[in-house]
Amino acid sequence: AYADSVGNFAMVTHLTSGDISLVDSPPTGNAIIADLAEALFEPDPLTGLVGATGIAGRSPGANDIVYIGSRSENRIQTMTVGRPANGMLPYFVYGNWFFLDFIGGNAGLSSDTRGMHFSDGGNLLYVVNRNPPVMQIYNTALSETGFPANQAVGATPLCRDASTVTSFDAGDGDRAYVTCFDDGEIYVIDPRGLGSVADIIPVGRGPYAIAAAPSRNEIFVTNFLEDTIAVIDVSPTSPTRDRVVLRIGIPKPPPTSTDSSSTSSFPL
Repeated sequence: AYADSVGNFAMVTHLTSGDISLVDSPPTGNAIIADLAEALFEPDPLTGLVGATGIAGRSPGANDIVYIGSRSENRIQTMTVGRPANGMLPYFVYGNWFFLDFIGGNAGLSSDTRGMHFSDGGNLLYVVNRNPPVMQIYNTALSETGFPANQAVGATPLCRDASTVTSFDAGDGDRAYVTCFDDGEIYVIDPRGLGSVADIIPVGRGPYAIAAAPSRNEIFVTNFLEDTIAVIDVSPTSPTRDRVVLRIGIPKPPPTSTDSSSTSSFPL
């Protein structure tokens, strides 16, 4: 999901149906589902599966451009929100789209998009794909026409089944942080040049959700399989940079081979 507190709306992607819901969230009043975009992506020709997945907004506000990915197409769709002058409910405005077809470096035709995140200012988009496992980097700065360039500028290999991504500049340039569910690690990506893996951080079993706290120079990661939150120091001047400095919660032990009721993997 993506929430825009400035534009007073939210968008929610649906993995199993491939639909996208638009939620109107006025400052004074209840949030309400205002619109539904159906069949935005084509089914996978091999599996028949559809699914809208990663979503991110370029620049919060009334004219925010929202980017949406899919597990069934190697394509990113953009959308904005229209608001009628008569005060009726807002609605989806379909924008342009582009293929994840960066050729060169470490990527080609990527698909099965999962996490997406914009750098501060909205001029770089980080797209985490699973097939092949790669993070692509797109220049989304406004072009001479006033629209984002959406030009591929780099890519770097990732772990298998990467899920979510965040980024921020801790003082020495923007970095992206990607959760690796199967491997229990965070990949740290330096987007400069064509992009490269700057570090790999062990964090716990089943890392999934990730969030940055720029005022503290820390990253928070939820470890789904052990019920903990790992806190990572990312200060460039710290001796513990890119290391877990705090674990919140008591780690749940891994399931035994005889415990059939235990969940060993995330359903996504």
